[in-house]
Amino acid sequence: TVRIFYALALQLDDSSPEDAKARFLAKFAGEDMKYCDRLVELLFEYDERVRKAEFNFYRSSDVDESLVAEDDLALAVMEAKLKAGGDVYYRVGAITAYVAANSKKCHERILSQLHLQQSGISLIKGALIDFRSSLKNGRQKQFIDALLDLI
Repeated sequence: TVRIFYALALQLDDSSPEDAKARFLAKFAGEDMKYCDRLVELLFEYDERVRKAEFNFYRSSDVDESLVAEDDLALAVMEAKLKAGGDVYYRVGAITAYVAANSKKCHERILSQLHLQQSGISLIKGALIDFRSSLKNGRQKQFIDALLDLI
């Protein structure tokens, strides 16, 4: 479902037919905002997984001397993160940013949930920046850039 929500966020804009964008955002703003809360929960869960994977990568003896080149090392770290659920983390970050950027009510709820966990918007921005670094120029990268500008 994360991939479906991400695809919707990527495709929906103000010109989408039948108020699709507003209806999508209403799902997050309704029912005691439980879906906003769930986004934040998932963001923390996958952030922890990705951080552990990166830490374990650098700690492990698998760090090959041939990875001295910065680009090779960055690719190996990215691979470790993706294996730990980085793909979900990046997409949840993008969905969270999209919802927060397009709904004031959701933005306030997401921020309050982040603050309860002694965190802030930088958690979302970090996911977006990591995601952006894995993308080639194109629609997805433009989408992530726009989200970074909005939040």
